[in-house]
Amino acid sequence: MERALADCNEGLRVDPNHAEMLDSRAFTELKLKLYDAAIADYNDVLQLKPNKEESLYGPGLARRAAGDKAGGDADVEAALKIRPDVPKDFEKWGVTP
Repeated sequence: MERALADCNEGLRVDPNHAEMLDSRAFTELKLKLYDAAIADYNDVLQLKPNKEESLYGPGLARRAAGDKAGGDADVEAALKIRPDVPKDFEKWGVTP
């Protein structure tokens, strides 16, 4: 996971507005339990690609894990409205609510 984070950081050094790379870094941070960093990166993705369901669902999980249940629930609900099966993607990648 640390190597994945380093790779994402290098990619973002080259192109800081690459939404998919930001999303990958946010997901990596989520898996590493770096919740504040994950939330910040997911927010940056949403600035570039509003309503990207994975980038709504991910911070929801991070907020919940960090103790913000209401904020997390709101993010998760917003993602599920866009695509109800988004949790399946996270589950196959090893992240469950």
